Amino acid sequence: MKYSIKPLLLVLALLWFSPLATATDFKWLDQQGKQHQLNEFKGAPVVLHLWASWCFPCRIEMPEMAVWLKANPKITVLPISLDQSSGDATDFLNKIGMHVPLLLSDASQLYKLGARGLPTTVLIDASGDILSVHTGVQQWKDGAWNDLLLALFKMP
Repeated sequence: MKYSIKPLLLVLALLWFSPLATATDFKWLDQQGKQHQLNEFKGAPVVLHLWASWCFPCRIEMPEMAVWLKANPKITVLPISLDQSSGDATDFLNKIGMHVPLLLSDASQLYKLGARGLPTTVLIDASGDILSVHTGVQQWKDGAWNDLLLALFKMP
């Protein structure tokens, strides 16, 4: 019996390159267990950053991001942890001096944004549309990355 690999490749390609869900489909929980959605921020751009305390690249990136957040307090950045334990996430944030509310989500929500790994940074415009998805460590000290984020928020 002969099998063709083409149908399998087509299915995999459709899964991998399927259209992104709208950003408003993404959900997370705050420290009190209240569920939120990105449509709460409609009308303002948002930087959504997905991370986990167990993710080695995230552990490298997050301290630099913490410094960037202190320097840019007017920009809406939502660092959302995929940790299963809020304690692990909170301990890590405290260790690096990143004073942000703990926000939690899970991998199923990650995939809704078209993300395939951690860390992932998603840039969302004021209309709630996903502009771009950046998987991997971002250079928060880098001028080009900084310029891209500031342009999203129309800040000098």
